Amino acid sequence: MYLTGFANDKDQCFVVDASTRKPFTSSTANIAAERDYNKIEAQGVPPDALEKELGKFEGVIAPGIKRVRETASFGGNGKDREDIINLINLITLLAVRNPRTRNDMDKLYTELFQAMAAMPFEDPARWDAVVEQLKTAGQWPEGAPVDFEGHKTFVEDNKYRLKPHQNFTLEMELRATERM
Repeated sequence: MYLTGFANDKDQCFVVDASTRKPFTSSTANIAAERDYNKIEAQGVPPDALEKELGKFEGVIAPGIKRVRETASFGGNGKDREDIINLINLITLLAVRNPRTRNDMDKLYTELFQAMAAMPFEDPARWDAVVEQLKTAGQWPEGAPVDFEGHKTFVEDNKYRLKPHQNFTLEMELRATERM
């Protein structure tokens, strides 16, 4: 919706492919869209809840973009100040919540998760300490095996399956947006 504020009278925007740096024009319907990009997976929460909330923001920002385009100014009255704040929020969202940044952050978190999963297996004594802490906290399943080699092999065989969940990624993006 807000993209129409940047479009020409044919509903097209000037676009630059970030990877190839090639410019082109495209209709607003064909850019900046990815299926399930904002999908939430949580019991009792509609999968499109975040998308709907972002849609509300787009509804607020679109008229402000139009006003700025029409006047070529942010002016100085109260509505203009609100437009400036909304545009800054939009720029922040776009800086944090985009496929390239998401991919980079997912890669970082994946590597972090893999390193954390491997830590208890640096030596058997460390593994024994971890198991004891989990048992003391009531977090180790009753009767579950505690063998060092078996668990180490399991983690090594499955470390490439460790990756951040979509909900985690969305939460980290929104937290980063708040800080900016």
